[in-house]
Amino acid sequence: MTPFEFVFFLFAIMMSLALTHLIGGWALALRNASEVRWSAALMIWAVVALLLTTGNLSSFWLMRDAPEWNSALVLSNFAFAIVNYVWCVFLTPDADRGARLDLVEFEERERRRYLGAVIVLEIIAIAANIANGLFAAYDNWLFDLALSTVVLVTTVVALLARGKRLRLAMAVIVVTLAAYFVFSATNIGGT
Repeated sequence: MTPFEFVFFLFAIMMSLALTHLIGGWALALRNASEVRWSAALMIWAVVALLLTTGNLSSFWLMRDAPEWNSALVLSNFAFAIVNYVWCVFLTPDADRGARLDLVEFEERERRRYLGAVIVLEIIAIAANIANGLFAAYDNWLFDLALSTVVLVTTVVALLARGKRLRLAMAVIVVTLAAYFVFSATNIGGT
């Protein structure tokens, strides 16, 4: 097993757990809910988590030619995966069987927590992108760094915004960036 395969295995486990929690948790909550009051902003942030987690897992594969994996590189990428998992947990509502699922109330109550997790995730992503570019022969690090910076700023605005429309607009901006990221990271366009 090469050093990359070992690191990728750990990273993929954490990212897969994040996706499993996000998708499975949402499916369980929606199945148990007798009635749902929808929140557009929360649904968009859940799609952002799905896209960014998928894109991050795909983009990590692009570092397979890294000449070496030092402990700082391994730990920074693993910390990123852990925070990504926590973010997915914070975004996933719980619902008791037959209970009403109020996603508007959930978004209002949990917004600071899940947006705070995105902010921590993007700060780690910025540091990891620089490290991956310098030490892991990752060619897309500058693009990912710019994208992470824009997502960080947009998320901070969403966290600080009092108006629901501004928060929704920030979520739309981030989901657009996330869609572009997953499109480029998975090489869907053949580039």
